[in-house]
Amino acid sequence: LAPAEKGRAGDRQAMILGRYVEGDFLEAARLEEENLEHWSRVGSAFRMTDSSILMSAMLFRAGDLGGSFRRAMDGFRLMAELEISSGLVGALGVFAPIASALGDHVTAARLTGALDAIRESTGLSLPSVDVLHMDEPGAAAREALGRAAYDAAHREGAAMTKADTMALAMSLGWGLRGFIGGGSFGAMIPGAMVALALCLLLERDDAEAGL
Repeated sequence: LAPAEKGRAGDRQAMILGRYVEGDFLEAARLEEENLEHWSRVGSAFRMTDSSILMSAMLFRAGDLGGSFRRAMDGFRLMAELEISSGLVGALGVFAPIASALGDHVTAARLTGALDAIRESTGLSLPSVDVLHMDEPGAAAREALGRAAYDAAHREGAAMTKADTMALAMSLGWGLRGFIGGGSFGAMIPGAMVALALCLLLERDDAEAGL
């Protein structure tokens, strides 16, 4: 990046963190969207994944579950295309709290188990906790389920394959249809997302994925 562009990006990032700390999560997300647009223009897929995940966490804090899910899915899609493990970790760090917010604490515990297994094998950090200081992804599920039930579901999640983890995370879209909006067309979005991501994961060709 040119020095001037680096300076603007740095200034914008400081503003984002400032708004977030102040509790203005929607404004922080709006500013982060400018970052996302910038990284898209310069073709940095890794940075696009990072911005999508950060926006997802910010929107979750703002109470916008549908928006949070969509942005996490954006990061998920880029991760699937480019095999960026940090995108998977970041998205799962938001998907698990979304599941708990929908009352599905067992799914939240399973997703947290999958997340913890990936983090243990890769040593990756978790942006929603390490940068944005959200609660640990499984905190609400652990409190709701109790230790024994949470641990059992967590173990199930830790044993899941990447494909199973992605499918479980994307199944949350059905519970979020009312948040995503769009009527009957909006109701098709979760299924389309699941199908496209699985086609990417299974390396199906474009023609077959389009069907």
